[in-house]
Amino acid sequence: MVAIPIAHDHPGVAARIEWTHTGVRIPVAECEPGRLRQAIQTLLGDVSYREAAQRFRRIIAERDGLRRAGDIIERVLETGRPALPEAAFA
Repeated sequence: MVAIPIAHDHPGVAARIEWTHTGVRIPVAECEPGRLRQAIQTLLGDVSYREAAQRFRRIIAERDGLRRAGDIIERVLETGRPALPEAAFA
């Protein structure tokens, strides 16, 4: 991924993309064709970015987030009580 943070939560998301080595960040003020081309070439030429992305794809699939989110929503609807963080991540 090439992250170009512009507003709101973008800087945080871009930082996490860099931190996980699943992509690179280009500040919007520095985003010009040559820099973008260089970033894409780096991503395509360095297998470690692909490996990191595949590793996170497996992690996300194993966590079964959609099912867990549905379980939390159903629990809240059934009990009328808010979901506590420990219940969300159990």
